[in-house]
Amino acid sequence: MARKQHKKHERKEKSKVKLKTKKTVLTKAQNITDARFKIRKIVLPDQLKTTVRKDSVIPKRHNVKELLSKLRHHNLSMRKESLAGLHELVTHRPEEIFGLYLAAVIEGVSELVIDLEKDVRKEALKLLQLILTQVPPSKMLPFFNVLLSYLRCGMTHLKASVQNDSLEMLDILLASAPNSVAVQSAKILPNFLNMISHQNADLKHGCVLKVNLNSKFTSVKWYVKVLTRLHGLMSAVVAYKQERTEKKCGDSSRVAKMSSWKNDDLWINLLNSCYKQTCDLSSIFNVGSNTYQSGSIDVNIKTLKEYASSLTPVLMEIWREVSPASEKNADCDAESSRQLSEESAELLTHVLEVFRLLCEILADEDAEFISAYKKDLTSLFFRHFPYLYTKEQEDGMKSKKKKKTDDQKNLRVTCLSQNLTICQLYFCYHMHHDDMELCMHMLKYLKLKIKHWRDPAARHQIKEILTHLFLKRSSVCSNCDRNVHIVMDRVIRICMSNHDPELFQLLSDISETPRKAQLHRFQSFESWIKSLPDLLCEPVISARTLHVLEKFACQNNPVFQVRLCQKLPKILSNLSSVVINDTEEEYASKENIINILYWVRSWPQDAMDTLRNILHNSLWEKELFLHLRDLLLLRNHDGETDQKEEKELVGSLTEKKLPTEGCSGRNGEQEKNSGQKKISDDRQH
Repeated sequence: MARKQHKKHERKEKSKVKLKTKKTVLTKAQNITDARFKIRKIVLPDQLKTTVRKDSVIPKRHNVKELLSKLRHHNLSMRKESLAGLHELVTHRPEEIFGLYLAAVIEGVSELVIDLEKDVRKEALKLLQLILTQVPPSKMLPFFNVLLSYLRCGMTHLKASVQNDSLEMLDILLASAPNSVAVQSAKILPNFLNMISHQNADLKHGCVLKVNLNSKFTSVKWYVKVLTRLHGLMSAVVAYKQERTEKKCGDSSRVAKMSSWKNDDLWINLLNSCYKQTCDLSSIFNVGSNTYQSGSIDVNIKTLKEYASSLTPVLMEIWREVSPASEKNADCDAESSRQLSEESAELLTHVLEVFRLLCEILADEDAEFISAYKKDLTSLFFRHFPYLYTKEQEDGMKSKKKKKTDDQKNLRVTCLSQNLTICQLYFCYHMHHDDMELCMHMLKYLKLKIKHWRDPAARHQIKEILTHLFLKRSSVCSNCDRNVHIVMDRVIRICMSNHDPELFQLLSDISETPRKAQLHRFQSFESWIKSLPDLLCEPVISARTLHVLEKFACQNNPVFQVRLCQKLPKILSNLSSVVINDTEEEYASKENIINILYWVRSWPQDAMDTLRNILHNSLWEKELFLHLRDLLLLRNHDGETDQKEEKELVGSLTEKKLPTEGCSGRNGEQEKNSGQKKISDDRQH
């Protein structure tokens, strides 16, 4: 039954009318890609003309007013196009910008430094740097408050990327006009504190560190970026303070030849050299009731005193978060607490430098500034001294086949700059050295690191430490006599081997300080004094060294006198050929060498024989003979000598016809009077 129904259904389906679909078949030409094509040359008549261009780049003609109006356009591409046009104008036609439109350009470009778009801010910073490199700071002074206002807006902006670009703007200002930034530092410094912390009235110091959760920088990297700029700003403040101090002191020894009057020279003494320089009128452009005093560096120093009390706890807290010996790692041993990573070593550098600069600026205002944080300094920095920098995180294990001990030796590097800064904080600014173990520990480290004296990076720090250690910190010398003695030996060894002028000046200052008698009794110091007359036998000697030797001769130092008598023949033979540098009056310096001979108590026989030989062969100039004769006559007149041979030598010098070669034409009577007057002045001194 079912089968019949199925056949019936099939017949029914066949009887239906079926619609036929048309099949479209592509032709062969449409189905194949033909690679053949024809070309024709396009020839323009203008291309056949030869043009000669002087410059490879011809700037596009822009209208300055239109470009300035587009700086505030809502479209991003329009703002970037206007910045590019201004950059082209400043590069090729700066006279159009720096003449009438300088104020408008600076205000417009500074406003775009805090733009929300990153590309616009980058282009604005490039243009601002180009302008500041071509315009002198004196011409930028009236517009500096505009730059400063936008800098402060960027540093306090809610967007982290804008704050980051504002730090680059500060770098540009510090490179082009550091003095102007230093004068206005009191307005910029509080913004640094707000960038790394926020106020909290519940805490003792009132500040809590910020955590950058939504930023591409980690908290440590952000602290490093901020403290690097703070370090640069405070360095500019210290440099400006030293410059002002030098200007106030003046230079009374400078004398300028101004004019002549009746064939006689008129000499005018310049008591202060700062009168020849441009007057600083930066404060007259400040806005406010107390505008004149707000730009003074003295007012900034007083403001820094309050600022330091807020900044110092924040610096302590930053290092406490990163230090390997923090409370989080309380179980670490003493060796691991000194090993720093790359980020922590860089952060430690800037924390210590900022703290040191604060102490240097406030040294005259508040001598007990660092003593207020004595406990925190000891626990955070001094207790784990010295630090090491490990490169395991940076370089990794290069060869697994090497032994572990060899890898550790290769990966550890001493943090020289950081450790020297800690020594500088301890010896230079720490008022009380009651911890003898810590003091001896730092002295042992210092005596090992004096070998880095030739390193320019460590030279200034070592010099500051030695100056405070030997000249200003008598308590250290008395309590740690043995270690100070070893440091002194290393300093004298380097000074005598390299003839270093800075170490020579340091040792001469020690010799002139009467309170340092315990240092004078060191055997190494006496050996250095004994070697000083040997410098007069050298072919070249500096005028500053010669001045120090004159002081030693006037003091009648017995060690110096004995060696001077032994070297007297060589000194006389070397006098005609010695070269004295760092002076314009070489002949007057040679007279100073003869003045040193005035203080010789008894001339040895070989020295007088050498002098007779020089006189007989005419090896000296006439003026040197006249000066020496006047000196010996003055010695006999004052009763400084009872030697019979010396009196006979003076008689032979008086009767001898002196050579005329090499004479500069001065009168013998004038030479005698000037020589006697100079020796008399030295004796009174």
